[in-house]
Amino acid sequence: MGRALIRRGLAWQDQRGPSSARLRSLEQQARREEVGLWQQEAPTPPWAWRE
Repeated sequence: MGRALIRRGLAWQDQRGPSSARLRSLEQQARREEVGLWQQEAPTPPWAWRE
């Protein structure tokens, strides 16, 4: 599920802990293709949100 979301540009790979090279690769591909949230100029990562 996580890989599908990252590939479609609907999620970030978790940068706070160890991540697989595959997840990093999928996110980079989504960024290059500007799909999902990567269509935005400066998407806000979930860890930047404050309550």
